[in-house]
Amino acid sequence: MKTLRTDYRAKTVIIATGSKPRVTGAKGEEDFLYGRGISFCATCDAAFYTDLDVLVVGSGDAAIEEAIFLSKFANKVYISVIHDEGIMDASKIAQERALQNPKLHFIWNAMVDEFVGDGKGLNKVMLRNLKTGEKIPVEVQGCFLFFIGYIPNTDIFQGILRLSDRGYILTNENMETNIPGVFAAGDVREKTLRQVSTAVGDGAIAAFMAERYIAETEYFNREFKETRGPQVVCCYDPTNAKSREILSALESLLSQYPSIKLSKIDVYKNKNMALRLGLSGEPCLGLMRDGEVKAVIGLEELSPENLKEKLSPLM
Repeated sequence: MKTLRTDYRAKTVIIATGSKPRVTGAKGEEDFLYGRGISFCATCDAAFYTDLDVLVVGSGDAAIEEAIFLSKFANKVYISVIHDEGIMDASKIAQERALQNPKLHFIWNAMVDEFVGDGKGLNKVMLRNLKTGEKIPVEVQGCFLFFIGYIPNTDIFQGILRLSDRGYILTNENMETNIPGVFAAGDVREKTLRQVSTAVGDGAIAAFMAERYIAETEYFNREFKETRGPQVVCCYDPTNAKSREILSALESLLSQYPSIKLSKIDVYKNKNMALRLGLSGEPCLGLMRDGEVKAVIGLEELSPENLKEKLSPLM
C-alpha cells in the first residue's frame, strides 16, 4: 500500500473502511453535520433530544422504526415523506404502529430544501412540497438522515476488489475477498444487517482468518514451494474409504523411496492448501518437482496395485 510518504507491505490486509451516511445535499446541510443538529443514529443520539422536536427524513422500515424509538425521548417527531399521503416504504406492521403513535407527525410529498440555524445549532428545516413547490418551515432542534442510506468507502478499491452494484465489497462467510489474503469486515462489505454487533462479528472472523492465512502461507512455502526434488502431495478425505486405502498404500510404498517427499492435505477439514497448489480440493495425488505441480492424478484412477506405476515419473 502506498501513502504520501511510505510504502507499506503486509502479509495480509483487513479492510474496515466502513461507510458514510448519504446526505440530502440541501442548502446549509454542511453547517449542521456531526453533532450540530443533524444525526444519523437514533439509538446513539435520541437522548440528546429529550423533550425537544426532531425531524426524520424517509419512510422505510429503518426510518419508521427509529422514529418510533425517538418518540420515547422527543416531544414531537416529524417525518418527511416523499410519497402521497398514506404511502410509505415501510412494512405494513411498521406503518400501523407509526400511524397509531400520537407523537409522530407526517409531512407528505415533501423533501428537504434547506437547513437553518444560528451559531448554537439547528433550529429549522425548510421542506419543499414536491407537487406545489410550497416551502414548509418545520421548527426542530434535530434532524435524522440515517434513513436515506449509506455510501461505502470503497472508491480506492474500484477495479481491484469485486464490488456489488451498490459499491460494497463482496466477501464469503469467512470475510475473504476475491484477492487471497485480503479480507473485509464491517459496514464496507455487502450484507443484510449493518450494526455494531455484526461489525464486531465480522472483525472477529476476519482477524481469525487473517491469522490462519499467514500461518498457512508460511507452511505452504516451507512445505511445498521451498521443497527441492520429487514430492507427492496426497489430498485425502478421511471420511472416504478409498481415500484412506490409497493413503495407507502410498505411505507404505514411499517408505521404500526416501528421496521422494510425501505431504498430506486433509481436504475434508480445509481445501485451501490444495486450492493454492492448483489442485481441485478433492481427493487426488499431485506429483511435484522443485515446488511445481507436474501432474494430477484423480482418485478414480488410483488403486493400491497401480500406485508405483502412477508415481513412476518421480522415481
